[in-house]
Amino acid sequence: MLVVDANVLMASLIGKGTVFLLLKQLNSVGVKLVSPSFLEEEIEEHFDEIMEKTKLDKPVLKYLVSELLKLVEIEPKSKYEAYMEQARKICSDRDDIPYLALSLSLGKAPIWSFDEKLKSDCSKVGIKVLSTIEEVMKELLLKRK
Repeated sequence: MLVVDANVLMASLIGKGTVFLLLKQLNSVGVKLVSPSFLEEEIEEHFDEIMEKTKLDKPVLKYLVSELLKLVEIEPKSKYEAYMEQARKICSDRDDIPYLALSLSLGKAPIWSFDEKLKSDCSKVGIKVLSTIEEVMKELLLKRK
């Protein structure tokens, strides 16, 4: 199980495809990718920025986002709500709270995020934050062989 941060999904849209391919590979080998329901809010909040960076028009980008979201199971707030207060006390960025709360609700599942503040905050409670493609591959793909 891997909690996926919005910045990873946005990078998969903006980047050259490496992150997207890794998401697909993880999914195909049975790694369950999960995100809090807040993810959709974050993507919508940054939609224009993503559109500008990708140079894609709105219908095409909406389609790509919908395809990308098929790889990730969106967990309802009720799944992790009981951990929100604990996560609030740990997180220095309010946007990271749902991701940390979801990880806590899943027994401290690792989080894939490029956010260094989140990595620092999570280290205080023993949650692994994988912040590079190499870390994700070593942790979730190469160990399977």
